[in-house]
Amino acid sequence: MTGPQIPAQTPARQKALLNFPSLETVRQWLSCRRETLLCIGEVLLIFAWTLYVGSAYLNFNPQVWPNGAEYPSAVNANYTWTLLPKCGTCVFWNGFLGGGAPTFSDIFSNSLHPLVFGATLVWGVVNGSKVILLLSFFIAGFAQWWLTRVMGLGRIARLFCGGMAVVGGHLAARMEIGAVVMVFSTACCSLVLAPAVGLGLTGKRRYAILLALALASALLSGQGYIQIGLALSVLPALLIFMVDRQFRLLPVWKEYLLAGGLAILLAGVLLVPLIHFYPNVWKESDPSFTTAQNISYIPLNQVIDNKAFYYSNILKNVPYPSLYADYIGWVPVLLAILSLRFIPRSRRRLLAYLLAALGLVYLASSALPLKGLASLFPSMTGVRFSPILLGLANPVLLGLTAWGLDGLIHLKWPVIGFFDESQSRQFPGWAFNTAILVLVVPLFWSLKSAYDFGHSWLGATRIDPSIYAVPQALVTDTSEWVNLPYGEHYWAIPAFDTGLKLSNGVRPWKWINHDFAPAFREGTRSEVDPTSPNYIASVGGINLVAHPENEYAYIAVGNLITPCQAHALGGNIDVDCPVAGPGQLVVHEYYYTGWTAWRDGVRTPMLDSKWLSAEAPAGQHKFAFRYRPWDVWAGLFLSLSGLAACTVLWRKSAS
Repeated sequence: MTGPQIPAQTPARQKALLNFPSLETVRQWLSCRRETLLCIGEVLLIFAWTLYVGSAYLNFNPQVWPNGAEYPSAVNANYTWTLLPKCGTCVFWNGFLGGGAPTFSDIFSNSLHPLVFGATLVWGVVNGSKVILLLSFFIAGFAQWWLTRVMGLGRIARLFCGGMAVVGGHLAARMEIGAVVMVFSTACCSLVLAPAVGLGLTGKRRYAILLALALASALLSGQGYIQIGLALSVLPALLIFMVDRQFRLLPVWKEYLLAGGLAILLAGVLLVPLIHFYPNVWKESDPSFTTAQNISYIPLNQVIDNKAFYYSNILKNVPYPSLYADYIGWVPVLLAILSLRFIPRSRRRLLAYLLAALGLVYLASSALPLKGLASLFPSMTGVRFSPILLGLANPVLLGLTAWGLDGLIHLKWPVIGFFDESQSRQFPGWAFNTAILVLVVPLFWSLKSAYDFGHSWLGATRIDPSIYAVPQALVTDTSEWVNLPYGEHYWAIPAFDTGLKLSNGVRPWKWINHDFAPAFREGTRSEVDPTSPNYIASVGGINLVAHPENEYAYIAVGNLITPCQAHALGGNIDVDCPVAGPGQLVVHEYYYTGWTAWRDGVRTPMLDSKWLSAEAPAGQHKFAFRYRPWDVWAGLFLSLSGLAACTVLWRKSAS
């Protein structure tokens, strides 16, 4: 009996076997990349923790909204990106709200950030904002992990501090009012710490490039407050890395300057339109900074976990948790204090930086520097809510926490191990420091305490679909401005989903010397006489009223007003008008440099007016208004130039 026949190996098969890596080769490859793979595993653990903490945002039903009364207003600027597939460059003008405004000059929005832009295009405004919230928590955790790794600290310290950053009150409490932009901005600004410290410690060009990218991301992340906090605390403290003991400049200052210059270029898409448009902006101010706390009270916000405290006036001026709650707990604070015991002399400069940055954050949050700056720059009084700046304290404090924890772990703790008695040697990998057994309980309790504190604010609510009935009842055949009950933020999403132009919607700034655009229809909770000729109907307790005199587009011939058919999509407005005699076309959309007008396909001058307007000869005419500003193209050019410069410098730094 013959055995099974083994097929002869062809030359191709023999070559394949020779090229296939051996087990020893695989083992060596894994050994060489062990640390890289472990770091990837750590980041994945932080990502998994993020998904657990933000699990409420994994529901991608667009009728499930993140909690917070002001959430709809926080995301309304992102609706401009819903127009991109429809009309391309019409997104340069946000015509959804309050008479319209340039899209690319809104520092209070984060719509220009690539992550927000991408998430909105893929998932829409509501679901995209859930993705952005999850990314915010992950970015905050990754930023903390990255900082501790740059500092050269151990794995447990990296994971603990990364996990604490995800659940810290500096993020969760902002969702008490649904401030998505504030959460995202805080996370992006915390990402600046790691490359800033890395550049100070090493002076390497690649850290300068990474710092530039992080700074540009912070500038594009919106909201404004946190960027001011960054400019008053984390960035000035970097001077510690730039001077020696005799206060002479060290060469690394050039790298910091390079990072700042590249960041300005990268953020040009926002900065150029913003600088151009800023003289037209008016924002409410508070010269007395009445919401600011006494500086001696400010650190308490990081250790008080009683929510009733934040809804009271104890130790603060207004009962708003979203301004003051930055709870992180006593364990991280005590570990941060303990770090003073473990920091070696060779890292005193780093210690000085972290302590200086933390002190400057507390100082900025108290509004003391803002009061001084306001005497020179009155616009600084617009920073009405200085306690928000404290959101940068937790990332800095956790840097000290990681140092304390790592030093504690590396004390001479008893070691438990398993031995091979026959050879009287210890099995590799079967010994561990008893510090882990001692510290696991307080570390776990600390994470749970912060999670429990912020969990109720990180929820989501299914809205009643009937809320759409009111906006749908206000829809007209042509584009018109409408009003809904002012101050009720939740109307923004159904209004924009329905395609309405909301005149009295909420945003944190206003045009100078401009009122709301006149509303053609209105939904109000005020009593309306049903016999009034302007009364339309009552829907869901909201009385609907018509204001036919407030046409969006019309021809004015003397005292005669002739309505026009208008179709508006952002910066594309098309108007069809019959003109009885020579007159003026008026469109209730704010005029700003960048608008051009066309009549029957021929360029026509625009009139000097608050609203879009042009001469209208007698006859049937088609008008087209287009907003194509130079500042957007200039800003885009600078951003692309900055990106190209970063790419070239990155490649050169590797050679």
